[in-house]
Amino acid sequence: KFADAENYYRWYLAELPPDHSDIAHCYHGLGRVAMDKGDYNRSLELLYKALHLFEYANDHMMAADTYRSIGLAFYHQGNAEQAISCYEKALVIYQQCVGDDNREV
Repeated sequence: KFADAENYYRWYLAELPPDHSDIAHCYHGLGRVAMDKGDYNRSLELLYKALHLFEYANDHMMAADTYRSIGLAFYHQGNAEQAISCYEKALVIYQQCVGDDNREV
């Protein structure tokens, strides 16, 4: 139900005030939907928007999750070098936030 998910995220984005923290979550969700549909370029565009907003808000865990999603999009494009770079950035953030014993690490 990718179309339903995309429609929901777009509707929610239109309803949110311009400075709402859920905007970044919507871009992340839209990026994941685009990835699941095989549109990796669009996915990366949306995920980088989300990443910028998460970093601006100092939401480190969501920034790490977004780096992981970006890495997955690069992986699907066949760009292993970029994927690994993003996974490493996510790993560093996870380690700083939750330590080495957390399942995210």
